[in-house]
Order: sequence, then structure tokens, then C-alpha cells
Amino acid sequence: MLRFSTFARNRQIFNKISKPSALYKPSELDSGFYDLLDQMQGALEFNPDSAIPGITASQLGIYKRVLMIRLAPDTDTQLLWMVNPLITNTSSMQEVSLEKSLSTPNTECYVSRASEIQVTGVIDNSFEYRSFRFWGQKACFMQHLVDQLDGVNFENKAQYINEVDYVLQVSKPKIG
Repeated sequence: MLRFSTFARNRQIFNKISKPSALYKPSELDSGFYDLLDQMQGALEFNPDSAIPGITASQLGIYKRVLMIRLAPDTDTQLLWMVNPLITNTSSMQEVSLEKSLSTPNTECYVSRASEIQVTGVIDNSFEYRSFRFWGQKACFMQHLVDQLDGVNFENKAQYINEVDYVLQVSKPKIG
């Protein structure tokens, strides 16, 4: 029996700080940007856990400040992407929730976050700065995503960490 954890390898990837991307204008967007959005959407669709509500470009190894979030659960038809998101307002009330990440799949953490936030960024095809208000679990998750873009590991904010090692069964071939 071989015990292993991808936690250390994923932590190295996760801790690499994302660089803020340049502000995009319609004339500056190229096929590479839209390819990135397609990759992000594909990663959300491929993940069998429909509870994963969003993803950042840095989780795909592309260190630009781009995120994609599902606005409605269990659907890919209401996806919102945001460039250079910034949390501009937070409530003083806190909410503790259990968080997981695609970057560290073996880890679950209880994290305290603001229960209501306002996020500003370049949103969808309007290419103008807009603000959105999120509350409850969406607010917690949006803070999680922005932390990823800022290079902040969610385990560093945890009140409790549960790390699970996967067990791999390795059988020896029979001889004779």
C-alpha cells in the first residue's frame, strides 16, 4: 500500500502569485483571451462535482486576473466572467463555511469571510467596469476566488483544516 498526497505539489502551484492582467478593451481582446474563457468553461463542465461554482485562470496555470463563476447552481448557461476583479466593499458580519479548492483537492477548511461583498471588475462583453453584490455562500466563494488571484492560500485563513490522504493500492504481479 502506498500513501500519497498531492497537497505539497498543488500548494507550490497555488502559492504562485497571479499577476494582475492589463485592462482589456474590445480592440485588445484576441483569440487567446477567448481560448482562455473556453478552457475555464471546459474545466467547469468537465468537473463531475457540480458543487464547484467557479474557477480562476491561475488554476489552469495562466497567471492573469480572470475568474469565471456560475450564477445559478448546476448550470453552465449562467456563467459570469470577470477581468481584474476587486472587492470594493465588505460587510462587518462574518459567515463561516466549509471550503474546498480544485487547487488542493485533498483539503477542506472552515473559513470565516464577510457575509456580503461588492466586487468591481470588467464584466462580460460590456468591457466596462461594473459592480456586483454577492451575499451568503456566493460572497464567500467570490472572496475565495479573488484570494486565489491575489496569491492568498485559503488554508492560511482557515479556522480548521482537514487534509485527506488518498490511498493507492499497488498489487505485485504473481510469479509462477
